[in-house]
Amino acid sequence: MKSLYLAVIALFFGTGFGFLLAVTSNAELSGHDHNDPSAHGAGTGHLAHDMPSEAMADHDHSAMLDVTGDATGRPDLTLALHHDGGSSYNLQVQYQNFTLTPAAVNGPHVAGTGHAHIYVDGVKLTRLYGDWFLLSNLTAGAEVKVTLNANSHEQLMHSGQMVEATVTVPDAQQ
Repeated sequence: MKSLYLAVIALFFGTGFGFLLAVTSNAELSGHDHNDPSAHGAGTGHLAHDMPSEAMADHDHSAMLDVTGDATGRPDLTLALHHDGGSSYNLQVQYQNFTLTPAAVNGPHVAGTGHAHIYVDGVKLTRLYGDWFLLSNLTAGAEVKVTLNANSHEQLMHSGQMVEATVTVPDAQQ
């Protein structure tokens, strides 16, 4: 009986510690883990970089919103990768005619506002609410793409073109 009590106590404190660790590391606590290929029905488990884009067919991030007529002008972005040692790179994003509004996420579309999504080799890694993001475990030749998205999560389009930018990870020796 004493063992059962100890097991319940360990489970209680272990769960609490795990929750605190997730919160302090800014883990997204809703939905599913986009870094987990098994949540998409395929993959090898390696930060989803190995997962072919066709494996994502059951998980649709493709809703579009045409913002061609918005009075704020054509939103745009540019990307730069800054080597941070080893296989890590700081991704720098510069926005034009677009304001990041993290407090408005999940709300209605407001012209010229929203957030970004980061993809590596076609797999969504995270939402982005700032100008800089550290990417780890990148390999030379990997494709990093950032899309602009409405508060309501649709990817923005302007004049028939997706509002996105792509950069290829260089050889770390260059």
